Amino acid sequence: MKKACSWIKEKLSGKSFELPLFIDMEDSSTLSSGKDDLTNQAIYFNEYFSSLGYLTGTYANLNWFNNYLDISRLVSYKIWCAQYNSSLTLKWKCDLWQYTSKLLLPRCNNIKS
Repeated sequence: MKKACSWIKEKLSGKSFELPLFIDMEDSSTLSSGKDDLTNQAIYFNEYFSSLGYLTGTYANLNWFNNYLDISRLVSYKIWCAQYNSSLTLKWKCDLWQYTSKLLLPRCNNIKS
């Protein structure tokens, strides 16, 4: 994680943001690391970039927050939870709730995913 954060820091040099920087934890190739290690990686990212003056947070879907991350250790940072449902069932505070992958925003029609 240290090497990845250094690389990201280099890419962000000279830039500022109105919104937080988020680490996306949904990488199935990392599941064997275990809940503690995955949570520690998210904390490292958040602490590293917070110390540089950025607002930070962790992104994952509901399943990841419930089963692969210790969200109780992450709530001091921003939480962005993806749960495609009519209501959010995450039992912790959530700063951003992604409830769909189909929403089109005006003036953003040229963004490709």
